[in-house]
Amino acid sequence: MGYLAMKCFYFLSILIIGLVSVFDVYVSAMYDSLISLEENLVARHIIINYGVDNFIVVKSFTTIFVVILLFFLAATKYRIAILFVFVFQVALFGYLNTSFTKKNPPKEEDSYPILDLIQYWNGKHPSIQ
Repeated sequence: MGYLAMKCFYFLSILIIGLVSVFDVYVSAMYDSLISLEENLVARHIIINYGVDNFIVVKSFTTIFVVILLFFLAATKYRIAILFVFVFQVALFGYLNTSFTKKNPPKEEDSYPILDLIQYWNGKHPSIQ
């Protein structure tokens, strides 16, 4: 893979990392009634002591910080860290879309956050009616 292709790959990975982080914030905001199920101990501490709104603010600023840091790392020998974060974020995206289902295995009537978001964009989400 050429130098330019590698740079594009890293920058595309950073873009996807950022998008998954934004989706994670969306899930936190839209499913705040389920936020008590948060499994991250640090996140749970912030939610309990400072509320969901402040948790979303912290999460948003952390996302911005990490994306900026990854852009700087892309120009160093430590850019391999981007791949580890990318794999983690892709796994998180999968987890976020399967952990909110009501039944296992998923049924057609189950709600997936990504499908809710697509319905919202298309103006077909029940919250818009």
